[in-house]
Amino acid sequence: MIELLVVIVIVGILAGMGIAQYKVYMARARDAVRVSDMQTIYKALLLRQTEKGCVPHVGDYHGHNAGAWDYSSQGNSFMPFLKTEGYLDKVPVDPINNMEGDMTSGQYAYKYYCYPTAGVRLGYRRESDGREIYFHNQLGDSSYEPDNRFTCCP
Repeated sequence: MIELLVVIVIVGILAGMGIAQYKVYMARARDAVRVSDMQTIYKALLLRQTEKGCVPHVGDYHGHNAGAWDYSSQGNSFMPFLKTEGYLDKVPVDPINNMEGDMTSGQYAYKYYCYPTAGVRLGYRRESDGREIYFHNQLGDSSYEPDNRFTCCP
């Protein structure tokens, strides 16, 4: 009877360790999807920049003149010009995409910012360490500097 109890305890401990490790692997897998999605969006923005000479600022398609972030958690309105202008069949969204309001810890969404006087930023929150990552020249880092390869449309 004691042997059975010991076996059950050992199996329970191993199962608990496996579940914890599984969560780590799933977070890393979602982060890999985020990097791939950012590269896809970045390349579409580069193509749009090359063909039209600029990329739209958020106010152009959300109907306001002030600079603002566009988040993938806002539904079909995330960077719609990439789809309507034929650069992407579908604009990628974050695998979790659970953000409401401003992005805070534990919330995930892709984000895009473009305003003529402030530049372009494309980013996401990395799940494995919670850092916000911004794409610059197709490389992700935590710098908040705008990407100088893009020009916001006036």
